[in-house]
Amino acid sequence: MSVETALGLSAALADQIIDRRWSEWIVSRPALAGADSARLRQWTRTTAVQDANDALYDLAVLAAVDGGDDPDAAMLLAWCLLPAACRLAHELVDVDPAEVDHVVASQVWIEIRSYNWRACTRVTGTICANVRRNVLREWSLDPDRRPKLQVVGLGELLAQLCE
Repeated sequence: MSVETALGLSAALADQIIDRRWSEWIVSRPALAGADSARLRQWTRTTAVQDANDALYDLAVLAAVDGGDDPDAAMLLAWCLLPAACRLAHELVDVDPAEVDHVVASQVWIEIRSYNWRACTRVTGTICANVRRNVLREWSLDPDRRPKLQVVGLGELLAQLCE
């Protein structure tokens, strides 16, 4: 299982949503017009931070239940935030390997659909921080918990194995 699978996401689905809905969204949320919809997730990571945030904010407004209440926008926003969600699931795999992807995926969905777009404009940081905090709360863990898994470089790993 993966967070992507738990959310029912794929690149093909993201492309379908963009093809079907993007031109409609641009009419109501003009900041989306500046985004490269053909490679949206990559664009959000390589463009100016403010431009990416403006586009993600518009998707968040469309996705929020008290905004546009649009599940397609929520799926596309989840697709854009997927790398951060997968990183979090990887950090927490030691807590519950069987359920971590489901717990992270469900919290991503909750945070996107309940995003407080009236009070907050920093989409990625806010949603990711809320997901992390609430996943840790779900398992009754300290929000300042550091991952137990250690990323080790190949050279360091070989040195440890040869000791």
